[in-house]
Amino acid sequence: MAGFYDFTDAGECFIVITTQANASMIKIHDRMPLILEKRQIKDWVLDDTAVDHFLRQTPVLLDRKTEYEQQTLFDLT
Repeated sequence: MAGFYDFTDAGECFIVITTQANASMIKIHDRMPLILEKRQIKDWVLDDTAVDHFLRQTPVLLDRKTEYEQQTLFDLT
């Protein structure tokens, strides 16, 4: 996941960067964490010019593995 970490007078702070949801998440929410691939981490940390590219990319599809399905009382669609 992409984010920022800093020490402030108030303590440690961490922010998770979100982006538009991809096809594997859109049924759950319209936003999702920006997921970086392992090969992208060095550029995320060290290359200020690459940040714009990462913020505009569509995150990789996620594998969905659950032991149960959450049930709803009504359909919101």
